[in-house]
Amino acid sequence: MMLGPAADWLGSDVGDADAGPYAAGDEPVDASADATTAAAPQVTMLQLKDGSVYGLTAYWVEGGELHYVTNYGGANVIPLDRIDLAKTVQLNAAHGQAFVLAAKPAASKSTH
Repeated sequence: MMLGPAADWLGSDVGDADAGPYAAGDEPVDASADATTAAAPQVTMLQLKDGSVYGLTAYWVEGGELHYVTNYGGANVIPLDRIDLAKTVQLNAAHGQAFVLAAKPAASKSTH
């Protein structure tokens, strides 16, 4: 049986059940990839009338302006009339996500 160049670094036991922690054809599973994906914040797309598109991790309306935090950590405030609302809604709907302009939720007060 001819194994090819990959057999050199895999060892001569390729295909044997006792060859190591992985059976033939199995690949190691990177558990950290699932943890990283689960920890990643949901990104909402924002398109402005000038054609600029931003990925947002947080956004809210305050005083007639949109306050937002981008997926690269930048914070900004823009007037609502700069948003291309139709294209923003369409971009997000294409990914099964709603774009909702809402006020920032009030911080919860703890009572002692």
